[in-house]
Amino acid sequence: MRALILPILPLLLGVALLLVGNGLFGTLLAVRGALEGYSDRQMGLIMSAYFLGYLLGTYASPRLIRSIGHIRAFALLAAVASSTAVLHLLWVHPLMWGPLRLLTGACLVGLYVIIESWLN
Repeated sequence: MRALILPILPLLLGVALLLVGNGLFGTLLAVRGALEGYSDRQMGLIMSAYFLGYLLGTYASPRLIRSIGHIRAFALLAAVASSTAVLHLLWVHPLMWGPLRLLTGACLVGLYVIIESWLN
């Protein structure tokens, strides 16, 4: 049993960190938006943009992976997803947070697709 788990343990730990970080980031944005005085409607639209990006990313990710490969696609998507977290701090405006959340959702679904393919 140990021989089956040991080779994929780093990948599973990486996925766990990705999921925890994404969950905490969503919570942090909701709190920060409330502190900035965004209305409930604005925050609802901003947070929903993540799931729209998630949906759009299901169509874009396979094309990206086919065109540049798994490793390059993973590096690109991870870099863009981490950059969007920093950009939320630089551009504190609801009209900027929506597209950033959309981009985050698209990147994360691509990362999940690549990780799943590595597990299989």
